[in-house]
Amino acid sequence: MKRAAAALREADVEFMLGGGMAIWARGGPPRDHDVDFLVREADAPRALQALVDAGMKAEQPPEEWLYKAHDGDV
Repeated sequence: MKRAAAALREADVEFMLGGGMAIWARGGPPRDHDVDFLVREADAPRALQALVDAGMKAEQPPEEWLYKAHDGDV
């Protein structure tokens, strides 16, 4: 989460933390299998490139609205 957030900040991409990690940040149960970042649609390609530039592996699943970047097993 910290590496991805830093990469997005460095690329000047505004984002919000979502999903299970956002719930954890607000006092919910711990989550450790993924991190969800919400970005504006127009910023999504640039956000994915920022994560790739930070050393993560990009994936574009069949859902047109979803991009993924893997950092090792995460």
